[in-house]
Amino acid sequence: MSVLMETYAQAQFNLSGQVAIPLDDFSDNTDAIGGGGRASLLFPVAPRVPIFLGVEFSYLNYGANSQRVNEDIEIVAVGQVIDRIPINLRIQTNNNMVNGFTVIRVKAPLPIVQPYLDGLVGFNYLYTRTRVLEEGNQRYLTDPEENNVVNARTQLSSFVFSYGGGWGYYV
Repeated sequence: MSVLMETYAQAQFNLSGQVAIPLDDFSDNTDAIGGGGRASLLFPVAPRVPIFLGVEFSYLNYGANSQRVNEDIEIVAVGQVIDRIPINLRIQTNNNMVNGFTVIRVKAPLPIVQPYLDGLVGFNYLYTRTRVLEEGNQRYLTDPEENNVVNARTQLSSFVFSYGGGWGYYV
């Protein structure tokens, strides 16, 4: 699904959803199908010239894992258990990808269907992030007035140069 808006100056703004399917070496590490969104903004290089320059950004989540850990912490004094505190945690891990590109688009100036070609140069940032969240009404590790995040950390990350091309058409 895509939403395209053209302003009076013929700038193009596009919002769209994305689906990502792992292929080749990447599919050896995950079989999760990703989903996310993309936004782009393109401006004509000159009036009545079908060449556009702009930027595009997207976000994809391509896998998540959640597990619950329930532990009772014993409070011991003088060798005797005097209380038990239940600690209920959820450990949430997400795999994500952020892309940013500079885009050049050449569009055929036809009246009804306008095919186009894109060239893209930019980056991909892939990362895995885990959050430990305290669950339940009784909070022992976090402030009840704020969020319930006990800890959050990015385990893996990779920032890489990226380039590519694409094609499509406007109706």
